[in-house]
Amino acid sequence: MKNTLKITLFMLLVSALASFAASRKPAAHAPVEYFGKLNAEMKPGPTGARSDLTPLPDSIKATLPVPLGKGDNAYIGKMDLGPTASAVEVVVVEPKAGHVYLYVDTNGDHKFTLNERHELSGFDDIVFTMPLKVGVLKEFPYRVIYRPTQDTGKQRANTGIVPALMLIPNVPGKGPAVKQDTERALFYSTEAVATGEVNIGGHETLVQYDYNVKTRSINPMHGFLGVDCNGDGKVNQDTVSPENTKTDGAPIVFRVGKDYVSTKSVDVKTGKIVMIGHPASDYTRIEMVPGTQLPDFHFVDINGKQHKLSDYAGKYVLMDFWGTWCGPCRALIPQVKELYTKYHARGFDVLGVDIENTRDHLTASDYETGLKSVKAYVTQNNVPWAQTEQSSIERLAMDRFRILAYPTTLLIGPDGKIVEVEPGVKQLDQFLNKTLPANAPGQGQ
Repeated sequence: MKNTLKITLFMLLVSALASFAASRKPAAHAPVEYFGKLNAEMKPGPTGARSDLTPLPDSIKATLPVPLGKGDNAYIGKMDLGPTASAVEVVVVEPKAGHVYLYVDTNGDHKFTLNERHELSGFDDIVFTMPLKVGVLKEFPYRVIYRPTQDTGKQRANTGIVPALMLIPNVPGKGPAVKQDTERALFYSTEAVATGEVNIGGHETLVQYDYNVKTRSINPMHGFLGVDCNGDGKVNQDTVSPENTKTDGAPIVFRVGKDYVSTKSVDVKTGKIVMIGHPASDYTRIEMVPGTQLPDFHFVDINGKQHKLSDYAGKYVLMDFWGTWCGPCRALIPQVKELYTKYHARGFDVLGVDIENTRDHLTASDYETGLKSVKAYVTQNNVPWAQTEQSSIERLAMDRFRILAYPTTLLIGPDGKIVEVEPGVKQLDQFLNKTLPANAPGQGQ
């Protein structure tokens, strides 16, 4: 009986000591949360679509709320307006005197009213809104650009609202020199960007997110998002800016002063934004700004040879993120070749970071196809500098540099730091001529 009592008392003592030790053990810290609110007004997004216009039929001319005057030209097309989930008609009127204006059948009743009329200052662009009424978001904005064009109708805009085609030039004091039979087109935004402010470290910080028209929601782990990291009151949306990026399923950490944050949730019904803090180690982005020290990354070239960035130590190196599928990338190659020929012996080199396929989840076959493409291009065009094999470099390009546009170029100094972001060819020529020694490194006078 006594032994049993002793054992029971001993076990109770052990249990009490264990509980005490557990209570003294530091608890795992929950991440710091930052709160903010969406603004009611959104702004037009960067991507868009094109609507080709045709002469307006007489039957519709008669229904316009303002009769056309003698010499006025009118055209009709369609715009796919997200909130309506359907295409609506749009009419553009070029009056003989006065500003160009357009009617947008925003309610889809196939009629045009004065409330649906929007005036442009000459051949210009406007922003108009449609009622949205989704939580705190009240209106959906559209940016519309109207331009006479000189293409055959086969060319189309690539990415972004501004089309890749030749526009008719302006005549000083008279506007564009337009002929009546010149093709007309509208270019309009199809997405919207929601903005808000979040209190981070005691400062109201501007944030912005893509609004999903189909789901009528904001998913901070899909699409473009931005944060005013430097506190200047705006988000720099340049493709190389550390304040702007795109994600497809992963939280993005931004550096805001001394704080590192990502967005946990955005509720369009209540307007509530929740961001969470991170340790500095979670911030892996390589900021593409002058002065950034690049890591000594490793890569394999298209011939299977191993390299690392420090192999280029002591040289000025132009990193060119490109792909053979990219027209502007190919157009840049001959200009860079001239610089390479002119300055290579004096300590200048180029590293082609080739991304042949920008999709996620590529297969071995995808990589092999891309490798064949870049090898063929390099051989046919006598490109003399090293090219990376995509699988050896793509995670660095996509996840750390966060490349959004091609080509993107960086000039790297002899110490491995970024000297210039997106240097122009002429600017680069002048810099290299001024900075590099007159003779090749290691050569005497």
